[in-house]
Amino acid sequence: MKSGKQRRLEIKQKRREKARQNKGIDVYSAQTKLPRHAVKANHAALLHNSAYWRELPLFYIDREFVCRDCGSHEIWTAKQQKWWYETVKAYLE
Repeated sequence: MKSGKQRRLEIKQKRREKARQNKGIDVYSAQTKLPRHAVKANHAALLHNSAYWRELPLFYIDREFVCRDCGSHEIWTAKQQKWWYETVKAYLE
């Protein structure tokens, strides 16, 4: 039986692999096929960005980033992005 720490590491590794696969995907293009693990964007909830941003994303995908403070490699999941931009009303820039 795996420990909680081992399970979390497995989940994190799977998310990293998905994020690496997402590297060339354009979330602003209608020509892009919606990936299986993508979360659709709600443009009505993104209207607060319309004055500042030319294009709104059609969907969110997992993205890999490096923390500015500690330098660790992390994953910003599609669900977290949707919450941040649509519920909290943060700006896309």
